[in-house]
Amino acid sequence: MKFEFDRFEWIKDWDSFGTEASSFERDVYMLILTSLDAGLKLLNTEAKAEDDKLMQYIPTAKGEAAQRLAEDQADLWIQLGQQETFFRNLTLVALMSRLTHALLKMLRHAETFMPRNSDGYAGRDEFKKIWAEFRDRFGLNISAKYVGWVEPYRRARNLIVHNGGEANVQKPLAEMDSSAGDEGIYDLSFFKKYPAFVTGEGYSAEVVVTEKLLDHAVKGAIRLVKHAAEELRKLELAAAKLESEHRRSA
Repeated sequence: MKFEFDRFEWIKDWDSFGTEASSFERDVYMLILTSLDAGLKLLNTEAKAEDDKLMQYIPTAKGEAAQRLAEDQADLWIQLGQQETFFRNLTLVALMSRLTHALLKMLRHAETFMPRNSDGYAGRDEFKKIWAEFRDRFGLNISAKYVGWVEPYRRARNLIVHNGGEANVQKPLAEMDSSAGDEGIYDLSFFKKYPAFVTGEGYSAEVVVTEKLLDHAVKGAIRLVKHAAEELRKLELAAAKLESEHRRSA
């Protein structure tokens, strides 16, 4: 039987998984983080301009006027802090969404050599379903080194998107017990398990993604996507090589 086309040779020259990993990293830095940086710079520039206006009058103001100006200045910088938190929280939402898309896109690419289960894969959330697919479909158990960081950020993302950034979800009225304090009114599980993500208490507790937390998520996401791409690429090359050998021997 004449062998006319060796798919293995073509696949060796085109790594769709590596391309997706590079695209993900580029989007994180060029789109997501650049947008955050531009937004923060604009907020600080505007706040500084407003503060400069106030400072024209503060040194000479007296009595109620001085108190009012001091309050306006304090409110200005409090508002800036809230705006910066809002920007960083939304940046986390964008990062986690782009991460999900990158992983799912690579799993779709892999259908060229390993079909997916049409019934899907078991898991309580989108990431657990992805980990299950790597395990059940490819026999790949992605270690905690790569995925251990995801859960608190996933939960923080959900609170930002679905609870307006409030860290403590209010319980249904029928389940409330005001005699038990905050614990009787709110679900405090996130607050207790991931205090680094929360500022304030009770109804005022809110999710705050600090610069340090965001940096950790960015590094973890890039490391995870690169690892997934490398593992899927190995499987793709092995499958293509086996197919090539079978065709040559036919």
